[in-house]
Amino acid sequence: MNNPFTPSVKKTLFESVFIALLVFLSQNFLQKLWAPTTAAETLKKENYISAKKETYFEAINIANRVFSDFKLTDAKQDTKYVRLRGTTYPTEFEINSCLSKLYLYTDNPTIITSFKKICSFKDGNAGDIVKSNIELLRNIKSDLSGKSDSEIIDTYEYIMVNRDTTFH
Repeated sequence: MNNPFTPSVKKTLFESVFIALLVFLSQNFLQKLWAPTTAAETLKKENYISAKKETYFEAINIANRVFSDFKLTDAKQDTKYVRLRGTTYPTEFEINSCLSKLYLYTDNPTIITSFKKICSFKDGNAGDIVKSNIELLRNIKSDLSGKSDSEIIDTYEYIMVNRDTTFH
């Protein structure tokens, strides 16, 4: 009997099967790559981004509460500088709860470092805590917007509401 599978036929047959398999796998890969995002996947991403934003807003709130509780003195080291703080110092639980969320949601370690630095400040020089607050805000804005341009943040000022203790 005559064998129809000569070496050249085997080679051609193998190449044809290989090319067909390659086309099939490429088509499946590209279909999955270009497949539209399902509603569930979109919702999952939106929920993640929303939770991340809420965590950042909580961190900003805690940073502002820390600064509100900061005891400042004037140039003469006069401690009679009374401010309408409007809030209390955050609890250890609130700070650590927010810190845990930051570890979950941020990929930027400077956000965590800035937050920890702010929460560890003691009374005294307001300039240092303002610089740390600017750093925290700049990094959060960069993370949320995807841009490192944050000139507006450089103009940040903490507004203190003080009252005259001599006025009745």
